[in-house]
Amino acid sequence: MSLAPLQPAIIMDGDNILVTNIGPSASINLSADTAGRPAILSQGNNNKIINSGTILGNQGGVQLFTSAIEFHGNDNTLELRGGWKIDRLVIADGTNNHLILGGADASSMDLSLIGSSSSGIQFRGFTDYTKNGTSTWTATGVLSDTGPWAIEDGTLALTNDADMAAAGKVTVDATLDISGITAASTGMKNVSGSSTGRIVLGDRTLALQADTPQTFAGIISGAGGGIEIVDGTQVFTANNTYTGTTTIDSGAALHLGSNTSTGSIVGDAKVDGDLVFDRTVELTYDGDITGAGTIHQTNRGKLILTGDGGAFSGETSIASATALDIGNGGISGNLGGTIAVDGALSFNRSDEWNMNAILQGGGLINQNGSGKTRLTADSSGFSGQTTINAGTLIVNNTLGGNINLLAGTLQGSGTVGPVVSTAQGTISPGDNDFGTLAINGDFTMDGGTVEIAAALAGDDSPTSRLSVSGNTSGTGTVHVFNRNGMGAKTINGIEIIRVGGQSGADFTLQPDFTTKDGRAAVVAGAYAYTLHKGQPAQDDGNWYLRSELTSPPPPGPQPHPPLLCRFIIRVRLSMKVGFKLCSS
Repeated sequence: MSLAPLQPAIIMDGDNILVTNIGPSASINLSADTAGRPAILSQGNNNKIINSGTILGNQGGVQLFTSAIEFHGNDNTLELRGGWKIDRLVIADGTNNHLILGGADASSMDLSLIGSSSSGIQFRGFTDYTKNGTSTWTATGVLSDTGPWAIEDGTLALTNDADMAAAGKVTVDATLDISGITAASTGMKNVSGSSTGRIVLGDRTLALQADTPQTFAGIISGAGGGIEIVDGTQVFTANNTYTGTTTIDSGAALHLGSNTSTGSIVGDAKVDGDLVFDRTVELTYDGDITGAGTIHQTNRGKLILTGDGGAFSGETSIASATALDIGNGGISGNLGGTIAVDGALSFNRSDEWNMNAILQGGGLINQNGSGKTRLTADSSGFSGQTTINAGTLIVNNTLGGNINLLAGTLQGSGTVGPVVSTAQGTISPGDNDFGTLAINGDFTMDGGTVEIAAALAGDDSPTSRLSVSGNTSGTGTVHVFNRNGMGAKTINGIEIIRVGGQSGADFTLQPDFTTKDGRAAVVAGAYAYTLHKGQPAQDDGNWYLRSELTSPPPPGPQPHPPLLCRFIIRVRLSMKVGFKLCSS
């Protein structure tokens, strides 16, 4: 189609007008020597042009910046579909004018052609951009326009040098695929989307910035692909499957869940900002955690960490009425840094491992696993209650608060708060050595056991020791393990339990020997050690192991009296036995 000079091929002079140029043979061509006139001129509002054919600007001899399409009005739309071709400029002069990449057939767009009225920009002045229709559009080039994008249907696939970092907002309700870009990563701002959204990373990294908190409810996938939260707050409420690292930069935040039953990642996490778990149901996270930021467990859904977080040096907070488990009954799970426990922190591993984090707060700590958890840091700032339900809790520094020893073992060479031990509980001072476990407060027993390791000899024998600064009460058993002691005579005895307050507990010794007078004893060499409260000269309230020979020594050879000896010598001088019997 061609018209006389000075006239566009089509004039949309009014509102709500639709012009379609559909199909490979469709063409709108302004071919006269006409300067400054578009092929299609829209002078109204809410007009729409759908193009899957060809629209050409001035193909004549003048060609003075002739455009292909001009919108002079508001709320107008240009929709491009597969097979489209537009020569010359497309100008949207007004407000709220829209560019749509649509249709059912695949097509492509050079993003560098979209922007403001500068050199090299073909599509100028549009307010926002939409991908709809079931088609896949392949994008290349670097976008310069800051308008928002909405991916409503089909797929927008970034390839080669494509970059949408300039877009002010990207809403993903269909598929955004960045797996084909050349660069290792690309950035986007204010990314959100519904549960129908999909972000495909491949092995690339998507860096996200948010001016205000943004929620993406769709699934992010990609073998080896990663997410970086550069700035602002990003919320993921789907169970994502990408396997690369999630990086949270300082000052940024990632929320997994938003008071929802879903929201997770599976790869490792480098946390220098805030990582917030906000789920209503249990989540097991198997990724390794590093960084120096902050982890928050904020909702009633239990968080189970089975990855290695020992290198994390930041802070973790467990809110009241929430729970965090380290381990899931296996041999993995760790977390370093400082942990503020206002909810419940549980150790649930089956092996022997070191917990190097500093524990604070006034909540609950539980030793639940069958293994040995060794606390190495100064946790004197913890003021809550620690319950040992199974396995062994080893304290080699300081643990504040109270300890309820229901079952399992409390061990170590550190200091703990007041302890209540039941019949199934065992206290074993030292950590595979002769250390002292100090109880800063009272010690109450209800049939539990105190295990003592000692090299049984004299008063100064190497031994493990329980030292109680407060009072002792109740009843319990002392089980002594001799560590290569040969036995020796004691005077006051080997001190194994020291009591600073009132010594009201009654301890009995678990015997491996019974003395002639029926006392329980343990044996080292020729000596039997029995348990005593106080020293022989005074009852100081401490408990000692004192020794005595298990039986008197057998009598040795007795010499004859001197006169008898001389008589025997005279009578039987040559008898060798005489010299053996007589002393000199």
